[in-house]
Amino acid sequence: MPVTTRKRQQPPVNAMYWPRKRRQNDPCRTSTSAATPDETMDPDETLCTQCRNISLDDIFGGNIRGLNGRTRKKQKQLGRSEQRIWLRLDSSNGECRLCRFFFQGRIPSPTSIDPQHELCILPAKTKLGASRAADIVDSTTLIVRPKYRLDESLEERIILEERPQEPNVLSARRIAPQVNIPLMGEWLAFCDKHHSACKDPDLPIPRGFRVLDCVARTILEWGTLSDPGKRYVALSYVWGGDQVLSLDSQQTPLPRTIEDAVSLTQSLGCRYLWIDRYCIPQDDPIAKHLQLRGMDVIYQHAFFTIIAAAGDDPHHGLPGVRDTPRNAQLQCTVGSRTLISVPLVKREILKSTWNSRGWTYQEGLLSRRRIVFTDSQVYYQCNAMHCLEGIRTPLESLHVRDMSRMSDHVNMSRVFPLHTVGKQWRVLANLISEYLDRSLTFENDVLDAFRGILAVHERRFSAEVRILAGIPISMEHLAGSNNFKTKTLVSGLSWFFQQNKGKSCIQKLERRPGFPSWTWLGWKPREAVSIMLRDQMTHQPLAYDARFEYTDLALLDWALKHDLIIDRGFEGQIPCFLWIQGPILEVQVDMNGELTDGNDLLRDLRSGPDPNRGSWCDITNWTRDNYSPTESFPLTFTLLALRYSRIDIEFLVLYRPPGFGHFYRIDIVNYPRLKGDLIAPMRKRGVLGLWPERKVKIG
Repeated sequence: MPVTTRKRQQPPVNAMYWPRKRRQNDPCRTSTSAATPDETMDPDETLCTQCRNISLDDIFGGNIRGLNGRTRKKQKQLGRSEQRIWLRLDSSNGECRLCRFFFQGRIPSPTSIDPQHELCILPAKTKLGASRAADIVDSTTLIVRPKYRLDESLEERIILEERPQEPNVLSARRIAPQVNIPLMGEWLAFCDKHHSACKDPDLPIPRGFRVLDCVARTILEWGTLSDPGKRYVALSYVWGGDQVLSLDSQQTPLPRTIEDAVSLTQSLGCRYLWIDRYCIPQDDPIAKHLQLRGMDVIYQHAFFTIIAAAGDDPHHGLPGVRDTPRNAQLQCTVGSRTLISVPLVKREILKSTWNSRGWTYQEGLLSRRRIVFTDSQVYYQCNAMHCLEGIRTPLESLHVRDMSRMSDHVNMSRVFPLHTVGKQWRVLANLISEYLDRSLTFENDVLDAFRGILAVHERRFSAEVRILAGIPISMEHLAGSNNFKTKTLVSGLSWFFQQNKGKSCIQKLERRPGFPSWTWLGWKPREAVSIMLRDQMTHQPLAYDARFEYTDLALLDWALKHDLIIDRGFEGQIPCFLWIQGPILEVQVDMNGELTDGNDLLRDLRSGPDPNRGSWCDITNWTRDNYSPTESFPLTFTLLALRYSRIDIEFLVLYRPPGFGHFYRIDIVNYPRLKGDLIAPMRKRGVLGLWPERKVKIG
């Protein structure tokens, strides 16, 4: 007997695809015939059939968890419930204002073809991370996104209802052409009253610190001001390509961003503004260096920092301040309800030119209060809370009980991390990796533009740490023997870049001129890579007798003069050469990554295939391309045994180009120790017992 099958009927394009069974009062119901006026939320005939069949009264009238008598199954990765409606959106459908609103407020497709969209309905408290705030009345959030777009971290805007008369409801706020000065004042006052994490730090202002008097429009030295309640605002912006000009009463007008910042500073009750380009003496190297090494203190002392994240130069202005325009807000009124499309500014800020620049990285991280200007709205984030101009939020209800900070679960497009700097090496390594992904107009600024972050970590590390040419050096063992002093330095020198674990990423790097190769400052990634800093003291040093040579030919012994070496670095003097002694071996490497040495001393480093063969292949080809393009294979490298543990040995890979008197650090490789070598002293009877010891000069 033949079996007959029934072809499953496809739902109409505007049908909700979950749940399948619909109750009579389903707010997302769809009819195959045109709806009558009493079935719709709006009798306006300018709405299309699709939009008339979406009951906004039911959607926004209560908690969506109760719609249809059931909820959608929990999404494990999000822990939330949501409902969805299929939408057919067409830019040519100009007659239906709700279709236009949905189309203009949609999340764009990652492809050039605009796919079918869905209208996602979910609780606003869940979307904004406020589900634990019992005092807040929940509302509904709409999101229009491509049907098959799964990466919700890329969501750029949400739709909320405007409900200004209900202060305890998460709702949209209308954005006027001019910024909401009273609102920003409320944010600052709330923070100043409740947040201990945002208090003015007890740190001395750098000597010679100057500010702009916004009333007199003159540059004044901070120490000469007698106002007991004085405080200043800082500005973080993109310099652009303009020449540095002195600021005086004759030089008007200033670039639009500067003029807008002056106006905003006064509107928020402050008189003094710090602008690095004008307040740091650009023609006095000594005074300039004093200010640059105190950048952390300058930004942490500022009452708040204005961040100009809109535009590419100082002429764009601060959108919404004075006559600088900003994007119009998307709104749609249907019946008695006004829907507002609210951009989530995180993606807008992260993609801005401001966020791509090296100097602005520490400016954003180190500021205790930030007012960020985008083309769509203003974003505020301090060390304890964050707010959007386009979302009305009851701040007290979103904070923990003592009001000291906003709940960690709240996330209204939070831009800056909750904890910008920390006490761990891992945190500093992550910050260096992010910083190196940014661009600098002048490569010799790579240290100056990061000094503030390094200075904060020096103060906050649990153990005493000092910075040498960007490298953190643990100082807790420097009071011991020379061996311990060498151990701390060798651990610092064992940093390395990685992209794929266990494989060299040398092909992703290029040398940065003006800095030695033994520090990460001397390397510039072509794409995102991670840096690994070695803080563990489980390894024992093999290299020893380290000395640093400077451009003035001074040669300082690390074990005896480490304090002077660190102090010189603080003054901006980076050693040009590192002299260090240890077991070395010259090896020849062919284009396929095969190693050989004349005395067959490599045999004790491996019992089988070389675990670093892939890395050696990349190292050899990169070195030939960058240092000796005319040299034929194999290339000669020098392995310097740096340190060892019970399980492995670390080697610096050094290369000396033909005719050079010094080596360059190319990479670091790691070889596991063989079982028979675990108990053997490394220099006497271990695998390196036959390796000659020599002092090498690394530039």
